[in-house]
Amino acid sequence: MYPGNYAGIATGTAESKDVLVLFLADSTPEIETDLRTLANLPDDKIRFEPAYQSLEAAQRIDRNIAAAVPALSAKGIELQTWGVGVDGVEDIGMDHPTDEQVAYLFEKYGPYLRIDRNVAPARLL
Repeated sequence: MYPGNYAGIATGTAESKDVLVLFLADSTPEIETDLRTLANLPDDKIRFEPAYQSLEAAQRIDRNIAAAVPALSAKGIELQTWGVGVDGVEDIGMDHPTDEQVAYLFEKYGPYLRIDRNVAPARLL
């Protein structure tokens, strides 16, 4: 429901153990009221947080990045990890990228990237 708005649910945090935390892009009071009704929870057990974009939009970016990994690697841009965060941002892990490499990713894939510059390559055991 609301694929153009839903981004994710917070899990694994102290607060999310007792409160349903939903991330929504471009939320409206009507959407939140509808979701409160569907969740059938007391008001203090559900919270809405703003998301940068919907999961649907973020997954398009994620698929584009996944498909481009070989081409990015050929350009010297090595992604160690990537995936969509609960707030609709694409999380990318890199091993000490240059500013130019980071700028290229933002130019190519848009503003909703969060880049961790200190992700070392995986070691094979």
